[in-house]
This record gives sequence, C-alpha cells and structure tokens, in this order.
Amino acid sequence: MELLQILPVPLLLVITIAANLAANVTKKQYGSPACGGKDSAYIYSAVTSAICAVLMVAFAGFRISMSWYTLVLGLLYGVCTMLATVLLTKAMTIGPMSYSMVINSASTVITALSGFFFWNESLGALKIVGLVLMAGCFIFSVKKDDSGKRASLLWLVITLFSAVAGAGVGLLQKIHQSSAYRGELMGFLVIAFAFSFVASMVPYLWHRRASLFSGRTALAQKQAAEADIPAGLSAAESDKTVLSVSAENGAVALPPDSALTKPAESEALLTSSGDAENLSEPAAEGTKKRRKRWGKGAKIALLAVSGVAVALNNVINLYLSGVMPSAVFFPLVNGIGLVLGIVAGLVIFREKLTPRQWIGIACGVAATLLLCL
Repeated sequence: MELLQILPVPLLLVITIAANLAANVTKKQYGSPACGGKDSAYIYSAVTSAICAVLMVAFAGFRISMSWYTLVLGLLYGVCTMLATVLLTKAMTIGPMSYSMVINSASTVITALSGFFFWNESLGALKIVGLVLMAGCFIFSVKKDDSGKRASLLWLVITLFSAVAGAGVGLLQKIHQSSAYRGELMGFLVIAFAFSFVASMVPYLWHRRASLFSGRTALAQKQAAEADIPAGLSAAESDKTVLSVSAENGAVALPPDSALTKPAESEALLTSSGDAENLSEPAAEGTKKRRKRWGKGAKIALLAVSGVAVALNNVINLYLSGVMPSAVFFPLVNGIGLVLGIVAGLVIFREKLTPRQWIGIACGVAATLLLCL
C-alpha cells in the first residue's frame, strides 16, 4: 500500500483500467474453444484466484491479521468471487464479450437498490432513469430470430446470475469496509481469493471424476460389444459393428482408434454415404477449418497475466475508492472499463451485433454511468 501512496492518482487509474481490460480479454480468450475445454471456466477461476491470494500476501508484506468477522465475510466473498468469475467466463464463451460486460454491469442496479434500502442512501431521479435504461438493455439483448433465441436466452440467464454474484462481491466488500474491522482488508482479500480457489477446484475435480467414470463405462461397453464381433471383418466393418451393438445396449461407444472418431476419415465416410449433404453449412465449414489450439505454455502465460491483472485491479480500486470522491471514481472506472471492453470484443474478437443489440448496449452504458453517480 505504501507504493500506491507514492504513485500519482491518474497513473493508478490508467493501470487499473488497463488491468481490468486485460483480465476480461484473457477471460474471453481462455474460455474459447481454441484455448480451453468444457471445464475452462473452473480452471481459469482457480488459477487466477491462487495467483491473487499469493500476490495479496506479498502486497501486505507477509503480515496478515484476521478476526472471525473478517474470516466469515471473506469466505462468503470468495464464493461470490468464484461464481462471478465462472459465470462471466461461461457467458463470454456462449455470447459476445461486448454485450456480456454490459449485462454484467447490472450488478450496479443491485448495489444501488441495497444502498437505498439498507444504508439510507438517496435514490435520485438520475438513478431511477438508470434503472429504466438497464431494463431496456435486458429487453434488447435477446435476439428475435428463432434460430438463436434459445441460445441467447441461456446466455442472458448466465450473465444475469454473474451480475448477481458480482453484486454480492460489492455488497460484502461494503459491509466489511463499513465495520470496525476495515483495517483487516488485506486479510479479507487473502482469505477470499484462497477460498475462491478451493470453491473453483471442487466442481472441476467433480467434473473430471464424472468424465473418467463415463470413459470407463464407454470402454466397458466397447469391450462387451467386441466380444460379439464375427471374426474376419475389416477394421471399418468392425467399427460399424461395435457402433451397432453398442447402440442396441442403449449407448453409443466409439473405439478410440475408430475411423468414425477421426475427423478426416469420418468426413470421408459421410461423403461416401451421401450424408454430408445433411450437414449444416457452419458445421461443414468447421470440418474444413480446424481451429489452431493454444499450447500449454501459452495457456499458462495467459492465466498468469490474468491473475496479475485481477490482483492489481482489486488492490488499486480499493485504494482509489478511499482517496477519490465516489461520484468521480465509480463512473470513471466503470464507464471507461465498460466502453473499452465493448471495443475489445468488437475489434479483437470481431463480434457482430444487430442494430437491436447496439441499442441495448447504449442503454446499458448510459445506465451504468447514471447508477454510479
């Protein structure tokens, strides 16, 4: 914290806004099919939380004090942090980063209402207009076309839950900093990120265990099916027989070395049988253009950058919120961060939005700025 007191406030603002942008871009990238898998959100949350916990200890000079009050609130903060990270990562995987960030900023609605109901804060005309505009942002977010409506509704629900979890993060932070234990801030953050790591690893390990069990079941079905294969069949015929017998048993289990499991050969089999015409155009293009997956070293570097960015963003924001007027700090940081996130989604990830969604984004940005005043 001593270093933060030396650096000028404008420089700290630039650093925290850049760190927030870096965290969101790396989150979106790690959740993409070219980089992560189905459990990428849990891995991202676990690794970044672990890095943040270690860095927080270092920022505190390896001197951590903690009461039971701080411990309990820190554990709750860690759960909300994990949920907010995992859900937003999944939302960015399903839908556009630009609009996901706008919907996620709906957490300001919850914090504004909680301030009105629990902390006797005023809810002026500007904040009421902001609430109305945020409602418009939700309405315009879902596409009207039937083909993408179900997917966009799922994305909207996940993003809204991430906003609720994000609001929990802000509320718990405000509760702690309004208490007599606010001097234990670094201990609060250390226990929060440490527990966020644990909370992220539990579902990840559970999914891994379920995948291993599913793989063993498929292998057992394959072995049982192979026992019924007549001798003298070719490899391709054997694979088809295994597929047929497994289907009769109630599940389809493809041998790992089967021609049907190899993209190039499976495409050839489809073409030769005339089934290739039944493939949708996007699927057909997907078989021709294979995504280049990131290597292990690149993934580790991506997670490391994100972890450092999240830690810097948290520490600097907490410091600036105490030395800058709230009416200046929150609109500035949230507004610029939101606009840069939208630009990053459009430029870096080449996202395309409908005119209806552009109206929704405009409503969301305006609502965020008004709710932060």
